[in-house]
Amino acid sequence: MSVCQNRHSPLRRGCLRGGQYNRPVDRLLLRQMTFYGYHGDLAAERELGGRYAVDLEIGMDLSPAARSDNLESAVDYVHVYQLVREVVEEEQHRLLEAIAESIATRVLGLRGVEEVKVRVGKTPPVRGGFGEFAVEITRPARGR
Repeated sequence: MSVCQNRHSPLRRGCLRGGQYNRPVDRLLLRQMTFYGYHGDLAAERELGGRYAVDLEIGMDLSPAARSDNLESAVDYVHVYQLVREVVEEEQHRLLEAIAESIATRVLGLRGVEEVKVRVGKTPPVRGGFGEFAVEITRPARGR
C-alpha cells in the first residue's frame, strides 16, 4: 500500500489527485538536545527551572545540499540548534505545547523547510519514578 492509499499515514497530506506523492521525504534530524529552562504552570517551576529535552525532524528536500556539498544549499544545524536554545532558555511558557509551537514557528521560517516535527519533554517534579512528560507536534509550512 502506498503512502497515498494509506488513510492513516501522516505523510498523506502530500498526496496529489491520482495518488502521486508531491512532498519531500528527506528528513534532517536533531536529536537529544537538552537545555535548562524556566517553564511550567506552577510558579515554582518557572522560578527554579528544569531540564528540557528536544528532538526535531525537519522535512525538506536535501538533494540540493547533497549534490553541491555546500552549506549554502543546506540548513545550518548549528543555527537550528541556536533557535531551539533561544526558545527553551530565553522564553518562558506555561505549557510544553507552547514551547513546541514556538520552536516549530521559528524552524518553519527557514528557507526550504517543508514540515517540522517537534518533541519537547521534561522530567516532572513529582514524587516517585517517572521518565518524562512530553508533547510532539507536526506542522507543515504555510501555504502547503
